[in-house]
Amino acid sequence: FLRRAGGRQLGHVLASSGPVLYLCVTCGCFISQCYNVFSHLPNPYASRVHCWIGTAHLVASVLSFIKLISVDPGAVTSANVELFQRVWPYDGFLYKEERGSEGCQTCKIVKPARSKHCSTCGHCVARYDHHCFWT
Repeated sequence: FLRRAGGRQLGHVLASSGPVLYLCVTCGCFISQCYNVFSHLPNPYASRVHCWIGTAHLVASVLSFIKLISVDPGAVTSANVELFQRVWPYDGFLYKEERGSEGCQTCKIVKPARSKHCSTCGHCVARYDHHCFWT
């Protein structure tokens, strides 16, 4: 249901174990903090404010992560390929433009420098070097 409702983006997130692992570790650490730290507050060295700071940190982390996995990773399409080519041009040293190349064999578009086709997402991603397991 969630894969159909969220489209390809949410399906990609649910298909990889990185996001699930991140959320499990984050929530596990917070539960451990609740049992091992919050029960000892307040004390002479720390006030009850520390409980709220820990909770606010967890909420901010989870909300940031949800934002991260829900935004477009920089998918290169035929509509925006020229924009990506202007923003990240070939430098001729590390990234060389291949003359006569058709570009991406799967997407059938010209690939800008630093882009690569992602088999998980199903499209070319600009600056693929920052396309991450956790997202």
